[in-house]
This record gives sequence, C-alpha cells and structure tokens, in this order.
Amino acid sequence: MPVRERRRRGPPHGRLPEGGLRALRRPAGTGDKALGLPPGHTGGEDMTPRLPRYRVAVLCGGLSPERSISLESGRNVAAALLDRGVNVEIVDVTTSFLDAPPPLDCDVAFIALHGGEGEDGTVQAVLERMGIPYTGSPPEASRIGLDKAASRRRFERAGLFVAPAVLVEDTPASPPPDCPLPAVVKPVTGGSTIGVSVVRDPAALLDAIWKALRTDRAALVERFIEGREFTVAVFEEMVFPPLLIEPAAEIFDFDCKYSDGGARFSFDHGLPPERLAALEKAAKDAYNAIGCRGLARVDFILPPEGPPCVLEINTVPGMTSHSLAPLAAARAGIPFDELCMMAVRAALERKAPLRNVS
Repeated sequence: MPVRERRRRGPPHGRLPEGGLRALRRPAGTGDKALGLPPGHTGGEDMTPRLPRYRVAVLCGGLSPERSISLESGRNVAAALLDRGVNVEIVDVTTSFLDAPPPLDCDVAFIALHGGEGEDGTVQAVLERMGIPYTGSPPEASRIGLDKAASRRRFERAGLFVAPAVLVEDTPASPPPDCPLPAVVKPVTGGSTIGVSVVRDPAALLDAIWKALRTDRAALVERFIEGREFTVAVFEEMVFPPLLIEPAAEIFDFDCKYSDGGARFSFDHGLPPERLAALEKAAKDAYNAIGCRGLARVDFILPPEGPPCVLEINTVPGMTSHSLAPLAAARAGIPFDELCMMAVRAALERKAPLRNVS
C-alpha cells in the first residue's frame, strides 16, 4: 500500500496507512505521489548509490499532538536519504513504542518523532535495549530536554539566564499568588507551541493555566521577557548561525510555525559581535548542560540589554519545509541531505568504528 501525504493545519491527526514498516525503496516506474515524497522525486531505477547500502529506519508519526509534523519530518528525511543512496524504511509509530516496539531490521534508526515517547527518552531507551544505533540525544538528555521545568534547573546550574517561573501541577481553583505577570503559560512538556498563551490580564491567568493542563500534567507560568526571539541550532561541536524569528502573532505559535507567511526569519539581524558571541555560547552551554548529542535547537529571547534568556531546548528539531534547524544548517553551507547524513554518521560512529560513509 502506498504511503500517502496528508497535509493538515491545526492539531495533527493524520495517519499513514496501518501496518508498521513501510518500504520507501524506489521501485521502477513509481513516482513521488505514490510514495508520498516531496515533489521532484520522479522514481525509477535511476539512482546511483553513493555510499554502502546502509539500512536506515526513519521513525515518525507517533501518538503525540505533534503527529502530523512528525510525519512530514519523516517523509523529508526519507527522501533526502534516498537521494544519498541509502536503503530507507519509514516506520509510522502508531502504538506505544514501549509496549509494542515494531520490528526493526536496520543499521540505524533516524528519530523524527516530535513530543511524547519520541522525545522523552522512551524510544531512545528501547532502541538501546535492542542494540540499534539512533540519531540524536540519549535517553536522559531527551527526558530532561522535553521537560521544561527539569531543563530550566540544568540551565540555571550552568549559569544561564531563564525567566522567573512557577510550576502548576494540579488544576487550581484560582491562580497561585506568586505567578509572574505578564506571563507565558505553557504545557511543561509540550511542543510546537500547542496549549501556550500570553497573559497580561490577571483575570485571564486561570483560563490559560487550565488550557495548558488540558494537554499536559503540569503548566509552567513563566514571566514574559520583552526582546527579540532567536533560535540557534547546534550539531555536536558546531553552532549554526542564529536565526531571528519575527512572528505575525504575539508569539511564535503553531499556525506561525507551520503556515506560509506566519513569520519572517532573518540571519541579517544586525547583532553586534559581542551579542552574537553571547548567543552562540549560550546555545552551546544549554546543549552541553543536558548532555545533548547530534542535532538540537535552542530557543531564546534576547532582551535589549543583558544575557540571552533561554526559553527551551528541542532535542528532536523539526525537519519539515518550515523547520528552522535545517534552514540554519543551509546558511552554514550544509544542505538538507548532508545534514541527514551527518546525523546517520554520528549515530553509527557512536556504535562502532565507521565504515566509509560518504
């Protein structure tokens, strides 16, 4: 059965066909529409392998609210690896990976799961028990990175600036008295800005907390910091150019992230050298503070004065056509297919001495 692309806006519910492992090896006469790959992949037996035929399982989909974004990330990664001559299987994770991990016959797993078990260390721990190398951060770093309260503690311990915040773990009858205002209220482990609110009026604070708690076990009420929003991608020892985000809305929310025209992005932000260096150092320090590996992305608010304020870290950044880490890598001269290959190489190198992957 072909893998079909289903693009949606709003909370994701799209599903690939059931059945676990789906081969994306390109058969003769099969076009990109049937495979659900991005435009321009015409199919046919015209691919010249450019490296040993490693088998990569791209894990995507999952059960989190970010499912549709993960499916798009997975398709993009699969297409890029196919172009580099890699044998690719795309795995739509439709059940709990912990309870029923799918059979994987691969040399490496490429994790393109966003939120939930794909980012909280569950999938990573299962893959380690299975003896399968995987892309990205190890289980403990993944768990800490997804939990904004836990990662804040690591950032503070590393000397990084985070906004004052209050953690709300039970549904309150009234807002806790020590909540800062104005505030950003967010689910403590959520992604893609789902369930996030900006609150300036104290009367709106309780509704914002309830909104966050509808999607998560706890809500983080964080002081709103005025400034410009930046994101900085890091890959191992490389820090990619910081990217300025100018959303059409007050915050860089789900619609801004995944719709055309929802935000403007610029590398020409005019930061003085010392501010640019501080931002890049803070990104690397945040990456190291939780023990990341592979590709990660750190989000900041840069106030008019003072140090960068760390908002959060994403240990499995999006790989969609709207995603920011690939955009930053491209600015550094690394095209998308090479970024995917770098992730595969790094995973294999951690498992065993690498054989001529080019």
